[in-house]
Amino acid sequence: MYLILYNGTGFFMALHLLLAFVPEAIGMTDPLVSTYALPKSTERVIYQFSELLALIEVFNHIVGIQSMKRHIFLFSAWALFIVFMVIPFYSSHSWVIYWVVVRSFRKLLRHLHKMYLDLGFRHEVYPLEALCINGLSFSFPVEYLISVIIILVTFPVARHSSALHFSICSCLPSLDFSLFYLIGLFVSIPYFLSTLVYVCRKREHQITQKVVAHKKRYV
Repeated sequence: MYLILYNGTGFFMALHLLLAFVPEAIGMTDPLVSTYALPKSTERVIYQFSELLALIEVFNHIVGIQSMKRHIFLFSAWALFIVFMVIPFYSSHSWVIYWVVVRSFRKLLRHLHKMYLDLGFRHEVYPLEALCINGLSFSFPVEYLISVIIILVTFPVARHSSALHFSICSCLPSLDFSLFYLIGLFVSIPYFLSTLVYVCRKREHQITQKVVAHKKRYV
């Protein structure tokens, strides 16, 4: 029941965010200032909280309530880096909305699939399972590419921010922590490529399993 409540909370948060940001992302609304970038944006707080839910999954993994695969942990950490260390320096950029929409879409599918499995419906509704598996697989590279774009467009802005410059003493040049953007980017590339291969292979394997189970059930 605990995991169903946890995933249900994540699902409805993701759904709320999609309803809030999709109209802006597809041009149905055109505010002067992005909803995410507004000084007292409730949606931004909800989105940031939804990302912090990953820490609960880490805790659940540590105590043995659920398992958390390495690639999910790594890219949850990558998302937290983007949300709290990169986006705040250029939150009004248009690509931020696309990032929030794609992340929320993936969260919605992931929490929906988790609830579906926790309720014991494995192999029961093939179209829903196929939607979740394919949606998560194909949106993964899209999410990563958007994060790369956000880093590249934010880096020039962050380099001129005093918040990312730290001076040890007056006789030494200040440390520029914005360089961690580029370091993180280059370190993430091999992990992304290896994870993409894993995700594609896992998708093929899972879809094959679902098709076989579906045929056995209805043939």
